[in-house]
Amino acid sequence: MAGDGRRGTFITFEGGEGSGKSTVAEHAAARLREQGHDVLLTREPEGTDLGRHIWDFFRELAAAGKTMTAEAELFLFAAARAEHARTVVRPALESQADVREQPDPPVIVDRRHSPEEAEARSGFSDYSHAFARCR
Repeated sequence: MAGDGRRGTFITFEGGEGSGKSTVAEHAAARLREQGHDVLLTREPEGTDLGRHIWDFFRELAAAGKTMTAEAELFLFAAARAEHARTVVRPALESQADVREQPDPPVIVDRRHSPEEAEARSGFSDYSHAFARCR
């Protein structure tokens, strides 16, 4: 990371299915690119191989009319988010912060599903309580 403490800008667009997140994120990225910014546009949970597998699994369950516990959903989305943050977002922010010509190059994330939705359904506000309940 740049020694002067600069970091890239992290922008997320969240909302329900069909709310226009992808369209808005794509337009924002295009506009920033027009202004000369190097932009990473990614999606959560599909921004990593793990996230794509998890998302496909959820779609397969829904197509089969099956469900899972809210806790299982919470942990799967937390795993996808952690993988995305560690392997895509953080490295992009760190490497972009090293580019001296751009003090705040953005990373834009289109979030299709928020683990907070699963948290709300499971009744947990943090994961430690969920782990205790699953023992």
